[in-house]
Amino acid sequence: MTTSAFGATTDVGRVRGTNEDRFVARPPLFLVADGMGGQNAGEVAAAMTAELFERAVADGALSTMAELADALGRANAVVWERAGRDRELHGMGTTCTAVLVTGSRLLIAHVGDSRAYLLRRNELRQLTTDHTFVQRLIDERQLRPEDVASHPQRSVIVRAIGAAADIETDRLTIDLEPGDRLLLCSDGLSSLVTASEIAGTLAGHPDPQAAAERLVELANGAGGIDNVTVVVVDPDGLDAAGAGRPMRSPAEGRLDRRQWRRRLAASAVLLVLVLGIAGLAAMGALTLQGAPAATPPSPPPSSSGAPFASPSPSGELSPSPSSVPPPSVPPSSIAPPSVPPPSVPPPSPVGGTTS
Repeated sequence: MTTSAFGATTDVGRVRGTNEDRFVARPPLFLVADGMGGQNAGEVAAAMTAELFERAVADGALSTMAELADALGRANAVVWERAGRDRELHGMGTTCTAVLVTGSRLLIAHVGDSRAYLLRRNELRQLTTDHTFVQRLIDERQLRPEDVASHPQRSVIVRAIGAAADIETDRLTIDLEPGDRLLLCSDGLSSLVTASEIAGTLAGHPDPQAAAERLVELANGAGGIDNVTVVVVDPDGLDAAGAGRPMRSPAEGRLDRRQWRRRLAASAVLLVLVLGIAGLAAMGALTLQGAPAATPPSPPPSSSGAPFASPSPSGELSPSPSSVPPPSVPPSSIAPPSVPPPSVPPPSPVGGTTS
């Protein structure tokens, strides 16, 4: 069975809701970018970087180390500028490990903590150096490598695309030997799967795509706490006919199958809630329509047609004042009240005083 000379895959993992990793597998270019910044910002930075490199290789503008490093610098410039003018993307960035396979050499431009490995005669060698705070502590002999996994600042990156207006890029040239195998990966693999497991998987799966997919399975089996991306390349087979079709990670904004399942589940829950509320509202409307209309009580009949009586404070009915005839009193028996005339003092003189 004929296999491709390279394979690549990416996965959101078991914890994250969004995949911010990107890869490009378009000979002679192979690249992994791991976005940072939260929300969708990291995804944007990684996608911008991957697309810039892919356009460059399609235009035939990537063939030397200088051109590879220049492309990384241009990616930094566009990500930095975009983050500066878009408040929602402020602080975004991405790692980038880009490799050109040119004949018998690997040309590598690298920034961040994604990694490039070389499997040679079943021995795994890490080619790149992590640009992280803990790696700096290791270099300064303040931290042992075996203590990195438990360090509280193990994920702090000190150099990345978009982190500053200018960027310093690591450049490496590796001479290849027959049988060498190249691995590029995000830290979603290297932080969870040991070097010996990686080496055994690369050596035990001749098909690069099968090896890449198996490594992702191992990372998810170890917890899958981060996005994981893997690119496996057999340089010996790149020049052969049918070396493989170009591959790239999903375009910006495209959802993987797990994300689609989550959104469909959320939509189903929302639909059930809406239908339930609508049903309750319909039942309430029917209940109101079936109830008899309330009518005020009719007054008791009155034979005299006189106004209704009002209750007295004692609870007995007392006749209304208008229903009681006035007392019959002779006019002569009513004497006018004897009221003395008011005593009014004389007015005071205007404009003077009294003596």
